[in-house]
Amino acid sequence: MKLKRSPTDSDWQFFLYIANSNEEKIMPLMKEMTKMNPPSQDSHNFVQPHLAHNAKQLQFIRSCFAAIAGSAAGILGFTNWSGFLFYALGWSILSAFVVIFSCGSKPSRFFVHGWRDLVIDGAMNGMLSYTLFHTLLYGLVHLYQ
Repeated sequence: MKLKRSPTDSDWQFFLYIANSNEEKIMPLMKEMTKMNPPSQDSHNFVQPHLAHNAKQLQFIRSCFAAIAGSAAGILGFTNWSGFLFYALGWSILSAFVVIFSCGSKPSRFFVHGWRDLVIDGAMNGMLSYTLFHTLLYGLVHLYQ
């Protein structure tokens, strides 16, 4: 998985270049916009297409993980707390691998909220997919035992 790092300069500087070329038309509008919604310090650190790409890659990894982990738990016959702990342990290991190998231990360079985007967001969606595959394979393997 290749995550895209957002450069320090952003599309905002390109907008400023265009504004300077048509200064008499756009400068009053820009001044009014910055008064209403001033940019934060983080607004210059990320490029939206790169963030979208990173989120898409992360969602793909999570979906595949949920299917594989749910299938494994269903085949192994984990139910109740053992199934939930299997998911929690697998999710923790997956998050650690993504942080260490894909982000180089600096997730704030690739995601706006850093650790929260990697570890917490998407856990419930993954749990639903995990439950679906667990139920399917548990029913196929352990139905007549």
